[in-house]
Parts: sequence; structure tokens; C-alpha cells
Amino acid sequence: AGGGAVIVTLLGDRWPTWVQAVLAAGFVIPGYALMLDGMSRYRRVARISQEADPDHERLVSPTLITALVTVVQVVVTIVVVLLLFDVFQA
Repeated sequence: AGGGAVIVTLLGDRWPTWVQAVLAAGFVIPGYALMLDGMSRYRRVARISQEADPDHERLVSPTLITALVTVVQVVVTIVVVLLLFDVFQA
């Protein structure tokens, strides 16, 4: 079989790569902002809950939430960078 490179595109062959890059950034940047805002809000809710009822541990640790969101952000960044490198090598 042939050894040609396979190019993965977000929108098919009809859209220019720069449009696909802009649209990818349009998903990633607001997604990061929403995750960071959610982490901040979760920390506040966890602190208020802990102050209201220190004997009950009902919430996941804010440190664990921060670690999990950081892992998701790093993986998404790697995937998008690899996708963009593949798209722009054509």
C-alpha cells in the first residue's frame, strides 16, 4: 500500500486551513476560560461548604479538581497542536 501522509481536517477539503485553525482556536480558548472560571467557582463553593459543615467531606478536593482540569488542558493543547501541524504540512 502507499505510504502517503493522511491529513486530518476539521471541516473537510472545502475549507482553507487558516479557517480551520481559527475555528479550532475558537473552541479551545473559550473552553480554557470556562474551565478556569469553573475551577475558581468550585474552590469558593468548597471553601464555603467546608466552613459551614467542617465534619462532612462532601466535595472532591479542589486540589484534585485543579490537577484533573490541568491534565485535560494539557492533553487538549497537545491534540490541537498536533492537528494544526498536520493540517499545515500539506
